[in-house]
Amino acid sequence: MRNRRAAPPITEQRSPVIATLDGKWALVTGAARRVGASIARALHGAGAGVAIHYRGSAAAAEALVAELDGRRPGSAFAIQADLLDCAALKALVASTVARTGRLDALVNNASSFYPTPLASVTEAQWEDLIGTNLRAPLFLSQAALAPLRASGGVIMRDKASPADVQDTQTAVFDYDDLDIVWTQRNWGENPEPRHPWAATLYGDRGSLTLSVHAYEFRPHDGGEPVRADYADESDKYPEDAAHKETELFAAPATRRHMQDFLTARREGRKPVSDIEQGYISSACCILANLSMDLGRSLAWDGQAGRVRGDDEANSRLARAYRQPWQHPTPYSV
Repeated sequence: MRNRRAAPPITEQRSPVIATLDGKWALVTGAARRVGASIARALHGAGAGVAIHYRGSAAAAEALVAELDGRRPGSAFAIQADLLDCAALKALVASTVARTGRLDALVNNASSFYPTPLASVTEAQWEDLIGTNLRAPLFLSQAALAPLRASGGVIMRDKASPADVQDTQTAVFDYDDLDIVWTQRNWGENPEPRHPWAATLYGDRGSLTLSVHAYEFRPHDGGEPVRADYADESDKYPEDAAHKETELFAAPATRRHMQDFLTARREGRKPVSDIEQGYISSACCILANLSMDLGRSLAWDGQAGRVRGDDEANSRLARAYRQPWQHPTPYSV
C-alpha cells in the first residue's frame, strides 16, 4: 500500500540498524518528489550514491541532486526516462551503470495514481496505471538483474550482525498435498502486531494462528474468535525474570521440553520434540536461503538428504568446520 501524503524529509543521520552503504549506488524511480525523494535521502544518508530518476519533474530532481551533492560531492545525479516505454527501461539501467560503474540497489518507487470510476475508466488510463505500476517495475527489475547480481546486492541488517542472508524473503515449500509459505521481513510494520512470530493454518472451518505469545482461532462462519495468551509462570519461577537472557513467553514451553527430555531418557523413548524435528526445520531454512541465493527452485530428496540433480546446491549444504573438528554426517554419528 502506498502512502499518498507528502512524506517529511529524512535527515542524513545514520541509523545503527541500517548497514553502511558506502561505495554503493542505488537507482530510485520517481525520486524527485514525495516518497521517492525521502527514500533517496535515506539511502544517501546511509552512504550510498543515488541516481534520481524522474519523468517530468526535472527542476525538483535537479534540486534534490544539488541538496545531496552539497552534503557529499559527486554522490547523486538526475536521469530522465519514460517508464511506459519498455525500450527506455534498459537504457535507464545502462546509462546508470555507465555513469556509476555498478548498481547495488533498485527501488521501484514511481507510480501513477488517480481516481478511475468504473463507468468512465479508459483504455489509456488502464495502460498508464498498469504500465507504470506493474509492467515497468517488472521489466526494469529484469533489466537491472545482471548488474545487481554482479555487485552482490545489499543486505540491510544490523551492522553488528554476522548474518549473510537476505533480510526479506518469501519461500514456498511444495509438498504433494500441502503448500507452506514462509515470509520474513525485518523492516516495516508487522501486518499482525499481536502475532509477530507465528504460523497460520488455513482450514475448512477457519484459520488458526499460533505464535510464541498467543494463539487465535478465527472461524469462517462469523463466530467469535477464540484467543488465549501464553502461560505466564514468572510468579511460580522468579528465576525466569532474574535470568536476563530468558524469553518469558517461551520459558514455560522450554521447561516442559526439558522435563520431557529427561523423562524420555529414563523411559528409553523419543522426546515429544525429537532431534529429527530440529533437523527438518533447520534443513528447510538452509534450503530456502540456498534457493534464494542460487536463484532457482530446489527439489529435496528426504531419504538421501540431498538436492536432486543440483551438484552446486549439494556442495553448499554444509560448511567446513575448523580443525580438528569434523562436520557430522549420518555415517559418522
